[in-house]
Amino acid sequence: MHPLQGVRIYELSEKLKREPNKKTAWKIIRAFYDFFGKDQADVSLWHAVTIAMQADNDKTDEIERGNILFFYEYFIRLNQAVSFLNSEKLKEKADNSQGAATE
Repeated sequence: MHPLQGVRIYELSEKLKREPNKKTAWKIIRAFYDFFGKDQADVSLWHAVTIAMQADNDKTDEIERGNILFFYEYFIRLNQAVSFLNSEKLKEKADNSQGAATE
């Protein structure tokens, strides 16, 4: 079982894999920021990086490790949605520039 199974962002992520569309991608982004907010996302990412950089990770307790993994899983879904939207935007730009070149 996936750690985020049953959580809204996970279900949206699976839907985006099956049926890629902008509406679902934006819902993933909203779900991410609804849960973390901008400031907490920054703090969580910084926390994960600093712990990963420590030579002695024995100081990190199970709750901290779980929180880091949880943030990682959320971030992966956010990245999936942003990547999809970026690809769509690039396709739109390419289509628009090809249309302008043929006129």
